[in-house]
Amino acid sequence: MRIRWDEAKRQKILGERNVDFGDLDDLLSQPYVEDRRWRAPDQYRVIGFAGGRLTTFVVEYREDTIGELI
Repeated sequence: MRIRWDEAKRQKILGERNVDFGDLDDLLSQPYVEDRRWRAPDQYRVIGFAGGRLTTFVVEYREDTIGELI
């Protein structure tokens, strides 16, 4: 699955919370828990281990001309 993010938001969250959106790939490669957070927009909470620590990401599944992405 392809992962895409806004780089300015990544830098902001990295500075504020020391959470790197780039670690989402690590989280998704291991067992994780997912539940629906909001219906509009359709967002999901993904909880698992990323970079060796328990982490939560809120993601949206989307599609473009290439296929599905987060």
